[in-house]
Amino acid sequence: MIAEQVRSLYAGIDVEFVTEKPDTKEPVTVMHIDGKSFIPRPGVVGRAPLDFDNLNGSDIGFVFSQEFRGRIDGEAVTLLSQVIAHETAHALGVLHIENEKAIMFPNATVLSNSFDEEGPISGVKDPPPVERSLDVLVKNAVTAAAQESVKSLRKIVNLSTRSKGNIGQFSVFDLKNIEANLRYRLGDFEYVWSYGGLEPVLGTSIRIAFNEGEEAEIHPTVKSGTKSENYDFRVKKP
Repeated sequence: MIAEQVRSLYAGIDVEFVTEKPDTKEPVTVMHIDGKSFIPRPGVVGRAPLDFDNLNGSDIGFVFSQEFRGRIDGEAVTLLSQVIAHETAHALGVLHIENEKAIMFPNATVLSNSFDEEGPISGVKDPPPVERSLDVLVKNAVTAAAQESVKSLRKIVNLSTRSKGNIGQFSVFDLKNIEANLRYRLGDFEYVWSYGGLEPVLGTSIRIAFNEGEEAEIHPTVKSGTKSENYDFRVKKP
């Protein structure tokens, strides 16, 4: 009964649910459904890794079924099915959203019964981006290899800065970049920096020696496979 309800919540999405270990060498996500919560915080009924882009393929999640004891049978089955669907979606890269009708609402309720809902992403500073869970699931419900082949390049909207003496350091690890690329890890891509006709510098940051009052033009390039995107920044010593 529970497996059928979970499958119905994923209707039209290329995700298969089985109750026994599949006979395959392909990576599979495993959801353990049993026991009490091991999270030292009240009210937690499940836990799964947030696998942006579904790049792992072998995630392990937990649903704490004993947390539903004491509820009437029909409500317990409904909530347990929704939590299994919710935690599986995290393993496919779906975030919490602020919409009580959405399965990805942070708190499990009988009203949270659809992926075809959108809402502001939970825990993000104003203005929070809006996400539609179904769109993310349809995009990510493919093999890791296939997802890697269509992965988009990261956006560089700003550079973080540090300085020591006349040396300035500029990096892609900036809060604005993280917020602009919520679905991806910035460190998963190759970065090449061009500056002043010098040899290109590989890495997530570049260091430049400045003369007093001097400005510089730096050109970071984001690479992934055969794709690349160039950016231009005019900077001075932080």
